Amino acid sequence: MLFDRYAKLKKTIPDGSVHIGLKQVMPLLQGKLEKCDPPAVAVEPANLDELCRVIEFAAEKNLKIAVSNGLSPVSVNGLSEQILVLTSRFSGLLNFSKSRASMRVDSGVPIETLAVELASHGQRWMPLHPVPAGDSVGSLIASGWEGFRNWRDGGTMSNIRAIEWIGFDGRVYLSGSSLVDADSPDVSSLLFGSRGKYGIITSVELAVKPLPDARMLVLFELPEAAKAVELIRYLRVAAPAPEAVVYFSELATEILRSANDHTLKDKARVVVAAEWDTDCDLNSEWERYARIESDPKAANGIWQDLFRLPKAAARLSPHRTTARMKLPASAIEDLEDRFRDLSKDYNLGVACWGTLEQGHLHLWILQPDGEARTNRQAGDLLKKLAEDAARLGGCLLDTKPASLLNLHDTAIDELSSQVSDKLLKQCDPMAMYLPLRTY
Repeated sequence: MLFDRYAKLKKTIPDGSVHIGLKQVMPLLQGKLEKCDPPAVAVEPANLDELCRVIEFAAEKNLKIAVSNGLSPVSVNGLSEQILVLTSRFSGLLNFSKSRASMRVDSGVPIETLAVELASHGQRWMPLHPVPAGDSVGSLIASGWEGFRNWRDGGTMSNIRAIEWIGFDGRVYLSGSSLVDADSPDVSSLLFGSRGKYGIITSVELAVKPLPDARMLVLFELPEAAKAVELIRYLRVAAPAPEAVVYFSELATEILRSANDHTLKDKARVVVAAEWDTDCDLNSEWERYARIESDPKAANGIWQDLFRLPKAAARLSPHRTTARMKLPASAIEDLEDRFRDLSKDYNLGVACWGTLEQGHLHLWILQPDGEARTNRQAGDLLKKLAEDAARLGGCLLDTKPASLLNLHDTAIDELSSQVSDKLLKQCDPMAMYLPLRTY
């Protein structure tokens, strides 16, 4: 023990796991790694007390902490001689409260487990469609995941009551919309997409709703982007309002067609999928473009076909630069024109899909290879698209690879920035936080 640098750490977290050295740490990592990238030690604390002891140990040894809320191997950058904390062991608590219409969940609970538990109580968490594979509740919040059922009921943060986290000062914090008072403002939205900057998320209270008695999925197969703009204007004022409205661009629609036999008509140039939790009548103008499914099994089948898109795109183009953006529906027609023009100029395909206005659109630049020259071209193209998005009333949120464009947190206003700075000084007074990678 005299020569074991982490003997004290092992002793203080008897129920957790401590992984030391490349042989133990490497299975927890993925992607291209330089010599300076892997951490010296990866720790999986089993409970709050152990997590506090890990932070205390890091402070005593003057080490920085990187955080992974996910369940799968992670890519890291520049963690040499530092600590990687994994929250995958925080997965014991799933507590449904009928009176509060909520489910309290540990941050390490797999999303698949949450979906099964909710179904057993006849409940659902609105953003949870589709069910992301291999993610935990904490990783969705830390990464800023929006989901797709946000057209009517808001995105992820609109369906979270409270978030509990441990700051790098070793203290436990709790914040949320149901806990706001004059002395304790709700700062939970700052944790959304923060990737662990303010501390380590340990549990979340989710606002849940009963499963609907009926469902109606409508797949609109449209001849052009201009029609999609008209349709979304119609859906915006439709009564009842749809829960989900998901847009697939021209290239995304082509990829969908190649991945699914007979799901889409050949004449469909762009696709909009909308779902209601009740039966409703469509305007006759839109019925000719609509494929309507009221059977839950058939509706689920269509969603599964649509959400094969990421795997199909990865198969067709293993190398791609990605980003997320906010965009009003009125911008879609102009942006599709830009996609076509820039694709010709750069010889790179551009696809986007996701929720307009209330949620995030996923932007993909498909590359023939991962060479440095091609990456630079993709970065230049992405910067032009960022300028176009801003001109059309939207903005880019983040990118991957992150080195191409640093846009994370650019939308924070001055007041939010002041609150963020104050929270950061309180939760991380010794600047212990170290990002997994630079955003």
